[in-house]
Amino acid sequence: MSEPRVSVILSTWNRGRHILPTVHSVLGQEFGDFELLVVGDHCTDDTEAQLGPLLSDRVRWLNLPERGGSQSFPNNAGIAAARGDYIAYIGHDDIWSPDHLQRLVEVLDAPSQPEFGVSGCVFHTPPGTGIYQITGFIEAGAPLRDFCPPSSFMHRKAAVPALGGWRPPAEITSPVDQDLLIRARDAGYSFMPTDRLTVHKFAAGHRYLSYLDHDSSEQAAMLALLAAPGVDARAASWVDLSRARGQFMKMPLMAFAGQAKGNVAAVTAKQKGSRMAPPTPLGAPVTIDQTTEPRGLDWREMVKGQPGWRWSGPNPRPRVLIPYSGPPDALLVADIMHPDPDVLRGIRFVVRGREIVPTVVLRGDSPAGTVARASFTLPLVDQHTVLEIVQPGDHAGNTGDFRGIALGRIWLRPLGA
Repeated sequence: MSEPRVSVILSTWNRGRHILPTVHSVLGQEFGDFELLVVGDHCTDDTEAQLGPLLSDRVRWLNLPERGGSQSFPNNAGIAAARGDYIAYIGHDDIWSPDHLQRLVEVLDAPSQPEFGVSGCVFHTPPGTGIYQITGFIEAGAPLRDFCPPSSFMHRKAAVPALGGWRPPAEITSPVDQDLLIRARDAGYSFMPTDRLTVHKFAAGHRYLSYLDHDSSEQAAMLALLAAPGVDARAASWVDLSRARGQFMKMPLMAFAGQAKGNVAAVTAKQKGSRMAPPTPLGAPVTIDQTTEPRGLDWREMVKGQPGWRWSGPNPRPRVLIPYSGPPDALLVADIMHPDPDVLRGIRFVVRGREIVPTVVLRGDSPAGTVARASFTLPLVDQHTVLEIVQPGDHAGNTGDFRGIALGRIWLRPLGA
């Protein structure tokens, strides 16, 4: 077997069967001279079993003996095991267009021989937000100014080891991917674009608690869309919309100066739900107040003058963490607020795929809207519970200062206590 030209590194951690749409987007590439290395960050779930039917000399599985907690560790291991001259990466929840590798290989094969090739990438935010952030359309040969995720770039194999490899998050102030790009830029590496949109990113950081409740329906839908007629027109519409809303190439590279080392990674991990303390058994009534940590596109920051309330963001189905476990079940009571009382009356909650209709009692008006109290029986199991709040109406396209429902204090009381 001849050595492949490209080694694709897919870093993953406990995504199980939900990794398969990403893998199939790699295996469906028009450029076929590649190997795929799926590198687990000490996976303890069934990822290997899910990959089993696809494993071969071309598709290899490596699982690190210890968890590092970052893509840095699997990426470095993948580079060390790679047989190709070029290295490409794909996030375990991202999707490539079929021409992605071909476009990048053409860039690296060009007479100018750049160290990095970069393809266009669209960040698909949670369904219903109407937000399409686009990056990767960089200026040819110019110093890199804008962030592009690893799923969108390819480099010569020796380029990253020469920089010292991917650095552990505990040793740096910025995210590991931004850190790598900044070091590559400062080392004088050249970056050349494909000028094509070939990467579809479903960023976990935009999806609050996504690691507590894996889902691959968006990725599967994108695979189907890429195989259907008219996909080029759809991609062009995303670019046009991104430009019109000021979301095109608006991700500058940042060093996160002033941050403590490892802090950005810790905050991001908590937001995604990949680094959570075990749930607390619910043995007595408890109160949950709103806190200030980032919650992706689900919840905005706490509003001054409205203590104890958080307004939901552009995601029309914001998530709520209930860090308590059962059984027994619990009575959940939550304060909610919205300018329109009919929206409050139409609120629904989804728990583990089951929709729950709460009892909603209007309690009066405030300067920010009508306040109500919603209550329902919450089924608790021996793990964290993630609620989705379903807001009535069509919120698609509300990307400015849009606020949906506001959430206040939550009370939990074990039933039978």
